[in-house]
Amino acid sequence: MRWMIPLAGLWIVSLSPTMAEIPDRWLERARGFEQGVELQQRHRADMILFIASRSPRGPAQRSRQVENEIFRRTEMREFLEDYVQVMLVIPGDTETIALANDRFRVQHGPRLFVIRPGGFTTPVGLFDREGDRRILLSIEDIQERIRSASSPSRPGAHVPRR
Repeated sequence: MRWMIPLAGLWIVSLSPTMAEIPDRWLERARGFEQGVELQQRHRADMILFIASRSPRGPAQRSRQVENEIFRRTEMREFLEDYVQVMLVIPGDTETIALANDRFRVQHGPRLFVIRPGGFTTPVGLFDREGDRRILLSIEDIQERIRSASSPSRPGAHVPRR
């Protein structure tokens, strides 16, 4: 829906009803992913998809570490404001498990993807390895990896929230 506002003899035209349509929270489960794809198509915004594990123990601990040390931090929340954000937690409902397994080939999290409009999907590494240990990257390193996987800067590539 388009609307126009007269301003000092000029007409300002809005091409979309509101940017507030993109929620400032994570959409969840397979249905949240579907909603995210709809928002992404409507606004030509990139999507961040985080797949978290709640079992087995190792993947579940790493998933919680990413959630607590990365996604709960103000600088990451602000950084992700321009993205449609979707989280799948596995194991979960049948549709969510099927989406994670079939489309993204993920059996255990944590895994992070940038999905551009049109579906081009890039995995984003969250950890480095030191021998058998996995070391969580810094927020800055993860942001840089997300940035490099995202759509090139152009009008409409990301949609700001309220």
